[in-house]
Amino acid sequence: MDEQLDIFIDSTHAKLDGVELGLLGMTCGSTPDEALAAHLRSAYSTTERSRTAEIVTVERFTDVLENLLDQLRNGLIDSTPELIGLILAGCDHVRALLDHMSTQHGGDLLASLTLDMPEAEGACHG
Repeated sequence: MDEQLDIFIDSTHAKLDGVELGLLGMTCGSTPDEALAAHLRSAYSTTERSRTAEIVTVERFTDVLENLLDQLRNGLIDSTPELIGLILAGCDHVRALLDHMSTQHGGDLLASLTLDMPEAEGACHG
């Protein structure tokens, strides 16, 4: 695997760790604005780094998560256990995409990334 891709995957996993820890704290009833803003920055950073690296599948999916976090921060949607669970599942999905990328050998990597999670897209617009 190319060194830049390896760095991208490692740093994205680290950002997801932070987002997940923060979201787990939110399930306990605390939603500090600063923490939510930090999670949004992590999601935004992952989306932008994916765009720069031309990893379209990760970019599109993290953009959905970013939009959910932005709506949550702006008070457009309420923090519910179901929403937090959906965002956590989205983080797991991004991890699955990254793991697939790191183990993909040969062939068209982007074409092989067909993992889908339509619930997140619907939640973002619903």
